[in-house]
Amino acid sequence: MTIQRLSGCRPTPLASYLKALGVLRLVGEQLDTSVGGWWQDDHFHVESRSDSDELVGFFLDRYVPSPVVSPWNKDARGDKPGLRALLTSADPRLSEFRLALERGTALAGPIVALALKKQVEKELIIGACRAELSDDAVRWLDAVVVLTDRGPKFPPLLGTGGNMGRSELSAQHAENVCRVLGIGKGPDRALRERWLRAALFDEGRPPLFHSKIGQFDPGGAGGANSAPDGLAESVVNPWDAVLTIEGALMFASSAARRLGPVTSGTVAMPFTVRASHVGYGSSASEEGAKGELWVPLWHRSSSLGELNHLFSEGRAEWNGRQARSGVDFARAVANLGTDRGIASFVRYLFVERFGQSTFAVPVGIHPTEARASVAVLANLDPLLDRIGSDAPARVRVAKRRVDANMLVAVHTGTPRALQDVLIAFAELHEFVRQARGWRERNRSAIRVVGRLKAADWLPHLDDGSGEFEVAAGLASNRDVSTAAGGGSPTTMRSLVSTVAMRSGRAEVWSDPEVDGLWRRPLAAVIADVFTRRTIDQPRPQRVDLGPGDVVESHGVDVAFHRARRVALDSLVSLASGELDMERIRSLLSALVLLEWSGEGAAVARSVGTGRLVPAAVAAVVPFFQTRPVRSRHTTQRLRLRPEPTWPRLLTTGHRGVVAVVGRAVHRLRILGLPVGPIDPERAARSVHADGLIIACACQVADSDVSHLLDVIAPPTHEGSENR
Repeated sequence: MTIQRLSGCRPTPLASYLKALGVLRLVGEQLDTSVGGWWQDDHFHVESRSDSDELVGFFLDRYVPSPVVSPWNKDARGDKPGLRALLTSADPRLSEFRLALERGTALAGPIVALALKKQVEKELIIGACRAELSDDAVRWLDAVVVLTDRGPKFPPLLGTGGNMGRSELSAQHAENVCRVLGIGKGPDRALRERWLRAALFDEGRPPLFHSKIGQFDPGGAGGANSAPDGLAESVVNPWDAVLTIEGALMFASSAARRLGPVTSGTVAMPFTVRASHVGYGSSASEEGAKGELWVPLWHRSSSLGELNHLFSEGRAEWNGRQARSGVDFARAVANLGTDRGIASFVRYLFVERFGQSTFAVPVGIHPTEARASVAVLANLDPLLDRIGSDAPARVRVAKRRVDANMLVAVHTGTPRALQDVLIAFAELHEFVRQARGWRERNRSAIRVVGRLKAADWLPHLDDGSGEFEVAAGLASNRDVSTAAGGGSPTTMRSLVSTVAMRSGRAEVWSDPEVDGLWRRPLAAVIADVFTRRTIDQPRPQRVDLGPGDVVESHGVDVAFHRARRVALDSLVSLASGELDMERIRSLLSALVLLEWSGEGAAVARSVGTGRLVPAAVAAVVPFFQTRPVRSRHTTQRLRLRPEPTWPRLLTTGHRGVVAVVGRAVHRLRILGLPVGPIDPERAARSVHADGLIIACACQVADSDVSHLLDVIAPPTHEGSENR
């Protein structure tokens, strides 16, 4: 066996990829059934019993072209030079091609004479050809048209039924076949061999022929702005054109027949889905697109039989169904690649540019690395799948942002990227809530997204940042008993997000009780949450506090009963103004969509801190904690509660912090703690007012609360510098 590197066959442009498939298919069917091929270092490699000279000799002298006929197109049965040369040639290699052309034209004649509507005429001719032509000729029909329960559909790979604008592919292919085989007055053998060696091995630079390559090679298609003088002719190596069409036959739509009735010709074709206008630099939501093609790259030698099976199956599953869009396919490639030995996929988008010209534009290579984080994205599909062209503009734009972030998350697999997906989805969720009229018209389809389990999402979202830790602590705040008057337990989500809980745990669209998470400073929103809880005064659940007496201070119960603990280091960074408040707000808007009442949702991170704790934090934060705590200075545990005015005072800036710190120190002294001399003015200067109020809404471990009390009232006078 000889391994040959086909330097002329690369993953891009699409013509070059299809050319590689064409070489492998023709060699495997007509020369060496043991041939294998694979992609390595951005080039195609073949392993066969033939060396390069034998391979060249096969294509020049023994290659039998596949019959490619489209008699439903007028130009494919007309008086074209390539068709005339093919019909008049006595070369035995063209006998099957010639017979298919003659038979197809004969079948079309009586139907055309009926002068029916073009669509009806085309459908009748396609049906007649499928019934009467040979299996080899029907393979072209399977690649160019899909018969659905709504009539014939034309996938984007081969244009509109074999037409690309004014170019008719089967007529062009016949002309190029005659050139490369030297039929009639074709070029001499030396030039044909130069073309072939350039096409296969990238050897030399033979003169190109003025012909159309269409969407397969945008760089060689010519047209407006394609040359220094503004317009260039389309030029092509005839062997490139021939092998491109031969390779396209690998994409026959056998999957459509195997899967039964279908309504979309796009999703029935191998590796072909609806276009998603995201994930590439030139993306535009209004850009005309006819679909996407994801072509596989594999790194081990695969036989023609294996590849025929791969392409005949030709689909990727996502969330228990066939991938329907580019975003779906991006999320599905890991499973398909793992199962089939595929290393990556090249994503091609069929877009209209330079007027109505369609081009197959490569927009990225997606490796098939398995990413566990991708699985959770399926939970967002119930809402995403319901947003169509009838949705309000900003809802569609928000969905597009979700799709774009999904592609980044699939490609990189980083927690930050997955956070951005959930943030964009939360924004979409909010816009859907505001689009009341549209929701009412689609009441049965547009449902609230719920039951996104925090335990499933957190391992993939947590990037170890203080911003995420604080946002998770805020979002997980929840009660364990019902509010006064009945109803579901109060949660941070039920206060600030887009849904409320009804009896029976049914989530419905509603306005949040505390509005403005999307447009107001987070500190103001948290202050309103405290105010709301002050008004509601939920009755706390009786819990076993253990042995010992509890001394309760006067004040209001504003702390939630349960929450994910926040490490003291992160809390100090927050109160000191070192964290990104806007990022915390964005993360909170996303994390409140999660269901936190589950195993693993309230797991505490490491506690304690190795840095100095500002006196303002040590004095104020303990009053906003849920459970009684123990101090070194008393055998009794202290149940601290803030005064009703404190949250609002903290939003007023420096003067408010001064007032709250002063009151907190006074209250601690009343409870018997030996708080040393503390200057509230100086203490307030060491913290950020907005950060402090947000810190008050976070729960920390009991040992950390004791540590805070030790800071404000140390066992000895040592460590007074903490004040």
